[in-house]
Amino acid sequence: MKNILLIILIIGTITSCESRVTTVKEEKDSSKSVENILDSIENNIEKSWDTVKVKVNKGIDTLKVKVNEGVDTLKNNLDKTFNKEDSAKK
Repeated sequence: MKNILLIILIIGTITSCESRVTTVKEEKDSSKSVENILDSIENNIEKSWDTVKVKVNKGIDTLKVKVNEGVDTLKNNLDKTFNKEDSAKK
């Protein structure tokens, strides 16, 4: 009888250990999956940020061109105005 109880105890212990090992493996796989998801999110954020930087830089360049065009137009208009006044005085 003692032998049967000992065998049942050993089988139960082995089964319990196998179950724990399986659970640990699943948790490890799960944590790898979470790490992969976080890495993917980080990469997407970096790509998005790079895209934003490029668009902002293009916008700044466009704005600089527009401002320079506006300044040139203003200078030309002022020159024309002063030239007309100088011509009228003569």
